[in-house]
Amino acid sequence: MKNIKYILIAVFTVFICTSCLEEQYDIKDNGVYAAQLYAPVKVPFFYQGTTEVTYDIDIFENPGVSVSTITGSKQLFAGGEESVIAVLDLSGGQFSQTLDELFADVPVGGQVLTEDDLAPGDYWDVSYTMTLSDGTELNVQSNKATNIPFSCVSAIPTEGTWTGTTTLGAFGVIGTNPDVMITAIDDGGNYDMSDLTGGFYDNFGFNLEQPGSINDLCNAITVTGAPDAQFSIVDEPGYDGSYDPATETLDVAWWDSGNDIHEVTTHSKN
Repeated sequence: MKNIKYILIAVFTVFICTSCLEEQYDIKDNGVYAAQLYAPVKVPFFYQGTTEVTYDIDIFENPGVSVSTITGSKQLFAGGEESVIAVLDLSGGQFSQTLDELFADVPVGGQVLTEDDLAPGDYWDVSYTMTLSDGTELNVQSNKATNIPFSCVSAIPTEGTWTGTTTLGAFGVIGTNPDVMITAIDDGGNYDMSDLTGGFYDNFGFNLEQPGSINDLCNAITVTGAPDAQFSIVDEPGYDGSYDPATETLDVAWWDSGNDIHEVTTHSKN
């Protein structure tokens, strides 16, 4: 697994607050900013692919200005809910947190989540405050923050063939198809398979291959359709398949709703 490191992607402009009113900013001396904060606009988080999020924060100070501390306010947005706000000392010029640390201080609804609790559309948000040596706080504008979106990258191989074998033994038989092909439909984790059923129906004199489509959403494999199959093959209710990239093993759970056949086909890369 690779660590993520993005340095100096976007510029965050900071204004000196000369009023007691919140969110009031002023430019010092003929349009010259007192200090500027440089940090990434976006740093992605990949499900089962990110073990640490690390990025650099740089400060530009004009003559006579000294930034003493940098504070980060981190918040997690998950499932339409907001977490508490965690305040971080980023004066060392770097945001760096392990997988556990990303979740530990931002519980949502009183619960500390894990990556298994998140879905695409969830994200962390980190905003910044700089404090000058004279105690003046420079708040970075609220629309200038680092966004860490949760996302999944499907990595099911599409080259070569697979051997599909049923595992539950429906009707006391096991099906095997040594020549299954998988084709990516798009970049959203959607695939066509030449056979979902591991040759199960060949045991009864029907077609060896029962083609259909699957979706990989954060390693939850579901059957999305099988219009060209001989049988009414749909997704197995209440059970998702999975893909193990270490062993290149793909489990597809399916249900023949017309004959009430429940099966899981395990596909191994040839």
